[in-house]
Amino acid sequence: MHSLRVRGGQRGGVPGGSFCEARRAPTLRVVRDTGRIVISGRMADVCAELDRLAALESAGA
Repeated sequence: MHSLRVRGGQRGGVPGGSFCEARRAPTLRVVRDTGRIVISGRMADVCAELDRLAALESAGA
């Protein structure tokens, strides 16, 4: 995990552009580990993934 904290007199951000412009990674990240799932990203995407998982579970998958 990366920290977005600004230390001392440093300015935050990415040289040459904003953080959002520089980070073109997928908006949702799902990590499945032994017996647990970690979902991170935008709240709307996380909720949609949880709805999808709940639908799969109720369908018996």
